[in-house]
Amino acid sequence: MDLIKLNTAIEEMEEYEPLPAGLYTAELRDLEVRHSEKQPNGFFYAQLRIDPQDYPADYDAANAPEGVTVVYARVQMPDANNRRTVKPFKNFLKAMGVTTAGDTFDPQDWIGRSLQVLLSVNDYQGSPVNNVEAVQAIPST
Repeated sequence: MDLIKLNTAIEEMEEYEPLPAGLYTAELRDLEVRHSEKQPNGFFYAQLRIDPQDYPADYDAANAPEGVTVVYARVQMPDANNRRTVKPFKNFLKAMGVTTAGDTFDPQDWIGRSLQVLLSVNDYQGSPVNNVEAVQAIPST
C-alpha cells in the first residue's frame, strides 16, 4: 500500500454534519429500477438533490456547498397481485406531480421534477447520516 498524504492534518479537519431532520424540497436527479432477492419485480432507486438555498438558516452550508444528495429506495414496482405495492407507487407519482392513470410510465420524464422529502438523522457505522423517510408533493401556494 502507498503512503497516504493528506493536504491537512486529520485533527484539523471538520467532520460532515447531516441536514437537520425535517421537510426539504428536493429535485429528482436520477432514477433506476433495481432488483434484489427480496424484490425480484424491482424497486425504484431515486437520487434526490437538496439545493443549498433550501438549507435551514443555521446549517453550515460548507458541509455540502454543492447540495445534498439523498437516496429514496422504498417504492417497489407495482404488481396487481401484490396490493401492498400499489399505494406507495401512486403516492410517489403524486409527490412528483405525475398522473396516476394508465399502464405505461416513462421514468425518464420524471427527472428534474421537484417534491418534498422528509429527512431523518440516523447513525450509520458511527456517523450521522440523512435518510428519506417519506416523499410528498410540494404544497401549492
